[in-house]
Amino acid sequence: MIIEPKTIVLKDGRKAVLRSAEREDAPALAELSRQRLRETDFFLRVESESDTPLLLERRISFYMVDPRSAMILCEVEGALAGHCEIAAKRWIKTAHRADIFIGLLQAYWGQGIGRAMFEALTQFARRVGLEQLELEVHEDNARAIALYEKMWFEIAAVHPNFVHQPDGRSISEYLMIKKLI
Repeated sequence: MIIEPKTIVLKDGRKAVLRSAEREDAPALAELSRQRLRETDFFLRVESESDTPLLLERRISFYMVDPRSAMILCEVEGALAGHCEIAAKRWIKTAHRADIFIGLLQAYWGQGIGRAMFEALTQFARRVGLEQLELEVHEDNARAIALYEKMWFEIAAVHPNFVHQPDGRSISEYLMIKKLI
């Protein structure tokens, strides 16, 4: 679904815009994704597995027309800083739930963008009648877990041995849930 653009002021005083992704954003979003994968091991993939612009264009097209899902980009001074997604479950028995994802370049950490994205996702979710948001996070991503807890997410389950990092470490993952009602 298309959302109305929203301007936010970052902690350093710069302005950022949260807006719906458009098909033309696919190449820049692909580069953003590759850069995030270079910067941190907290994602499920490595850089060589990042989405192609064509695949992202198709995903953006889905989000543009699905009334219960959305992809939001964050631009700071004309450059992509991050993005977030909310994907509502499709089946009748699980239609009250949605998966969410937030990814932000390290240069923009600590500026309030993550909080603003969560607020936008939560507002959207309530508007379309969702009751529960769900996300997954690596157990060793303390910075993200702290943000999620500030945004009222709680750990609901642990998936042991969820990923094997390239350096051989095995990492568990937390399923975190935020109830909206």
